Amino acid sequence: MLHMSRWSWLILLAKIIVSAALLLLLATKIDLAAVLAALVMMPAWVFLVSLGFLLLQALLLAWRWHRVTKWMGSSLAIRPAVRLTFVGLFFNQTLPTSIGGDAIRIWGAYRVGVPLDAALSSVLIERSTGLASIALVVAISVLALPPEILGGPMRWMLLAPLPLAIVGLAVLAISDAIPVQWISSNLAMHVATLARGLRRIAGSPAAVAELFTLGVLAAVVGITQTYLVGSQIGIPLGLASYLVVVGGACLITVLPISIAGWGVREAAIVGLFSEMGIDAEKSLVVSVIFGLSLMIVACPGGILWIIDGATRRRTS
Repeated sequence: MLHMSRWSWLILLAKIIVSAALLLLLATKIDLAAVLAALVMMPAWVFLVSLGFLLLQALLLAWRWHRVTKWMGSSLAIRPAVRLTFVGLFFNQTLPTSIGGDAIRIWGAYRVGVPLDAALSSVLIERSTGLASIALVVAISVLALPPEILGGPMRWMLLAPLPLAIVGLAVLAISDAIPVQWISSNLAMHVATLARGLRRIAGSPAAVAELFTLGVLAAVVGITQTYLVGSQIGIPLGLASYLVVVGGACLITVLPISIAGWGVREAAIVGLFSEMGIDAEKSLVVSVIFGLSLMIVACPGGILWIIDGATRRRTS
């Protein structure tokens, strides 16, 4: 069992409270019977195709991480990249622990021969540029929507993450030149590796193009799953609207305030779809199937984690 300090337990309890409170709040404002009926009536092929989209997304993310490590000069082979990506998804989506999937990916990459600072930096670069890719998808989609579908302050709020992401990446790229006296020499070494890795990628237009193409493609593939579900329950919106709503919700769920995004994701999707005139019940169906599909796709990562643990015990 993973050791958890008292502070970790308090953080976990706070996340459970946030998720439960938001879900209960939604439950008081919608017709749960209608939501359950829509879930039961959903054709089985929709669930299967949905899982296929999210499986493809996971493979794209694994390939993207593999490419990041190669550009940094510490290549992680595609096979362990895929395995560790699924293990990371498992920890992110299914287990309410204080150890996230990114930490597992870093440790796993280190165990298969990637230097620790390179493993740490590659995951941070993959994660941060991935969020920037989602912000780019959201911004382009917002601009593609007419103001009558989405306008007012919400439109500007959804455009804001992209410039913030660009500034954040720029700061990370020069972070080793920022004089900070209080950080340890070990942390400073990791910061330097991260900054050099970002500058090395930024110095190659081909690498930047591939990195963000893969990030945008992964985001669009994953969100297309929700478009498929929404079209089956009669939501009269195009793919661009889903890219805005679900992409925006994904950016919000990055905040570590809930369990695997539950509650926060549902509130965000229902709230954003309501701005476009969509019923809360239909919006919640889209979000619930999305969340459940993420959990199912992550399950193989748990099996791989158990197998890896058994293998380590036999060889030790």
